[in-house]
Amino acid sequence: MEYIAIFLFSFLLIDLVLSCIAYKVAGDKGRNQLGWFFLVLFSSFIGLLFLLIAPDNQEKLDRRRLLARTHNRCPYCDEIVRTSATRCPHCTGDLPEPEQLPELNNTERPADPIKKPSIHSILPTDNLIYDSKECPHCGKRIGSNAERCPHCRTDL
Repeated sequence: MEYIAIFLFSFLLIDLVLSCIAYKVAGDKGRNQLGWFFLVLFSSFIGLLFLLIAPDNQEKLDRRRLLARTHNRCPYCDEIVRTSATRCPHCTGDLPEPEQLPELNNTERPADPIKKPSIHSILPTDNLIYDSKECPHCGKRIGSNAERCPHCRTDL
């Protein structure tokens, strides 16, 4: 009887560790952390395997990057690029200089706070394919905010 209790306790401990790993991995992939925690807790190795195979939720990860201000949208092709980039890797357009944000301590508040854009102005709530237009020169689909076509490289 004592061996069974030790086995069950060690199995529960391993399962809790796997669930904590699943919680972290799900957050990194842009998935529901609490849902994956309980799924792995009750299904053990199989749930963790499914999580590792699952693709990243790219829309949620892009939203996080834009809100964290580590990435911006290219004004020409509307793709997400790093803030420090000087040239877009998608359309090879020259990117404007990133605006300089003031460095703040945790206790310091700026006199004129920087208005953060709402999530609806950064990312469309609809599918991204609906937020596009047709280039009048080459006829290919481009971002609705694009100022230059990445395909034929003409200014709009």
